[in-house]
Amino acid sequence: MKYIIQNPITGKKVLTGELIEDTFYKRVKSSQKLRILDSYGIEASVVEDLKKRGCKKIVLIEDGKKEYSVSFNTFYTKAIRETFGKSSYQFYLPMKYWEKANEEQQGEQLVINL
Repeated sequence: MKYIIQNPITGKKVLTGELIEDTFYKRVKSSQKLRILDSYGIEASVVEDLKKRGCKKIVLIEDGKKEYSVSFNTFYTKAIRETFGKSSYQFYLPMKYWEKANEEQQGEQLVINL
């Protein structure tokens, strides 16, 4: 299921992410990161819908290269809920809570190759 959000200030419609089975995938650019919190935002309405649908995990794909993941429960309970600038009300989870999926996979691959 794809989530398309209309920004209440700019009126632009954007794809915010996609729920596949029990995992929500969101593509982000490093330039979109909210530096003061070291985090990316996910619209509150999307997060609440993901909760209703039983989402278990959230995966960020940064610049099409790096992947970070976190359990939905951790995201929901630890995220900062705020409106910044020209955005809607969002959940922001600092990057210190996310696991780097790509590095773990590469590390596993190195162990297998030894």
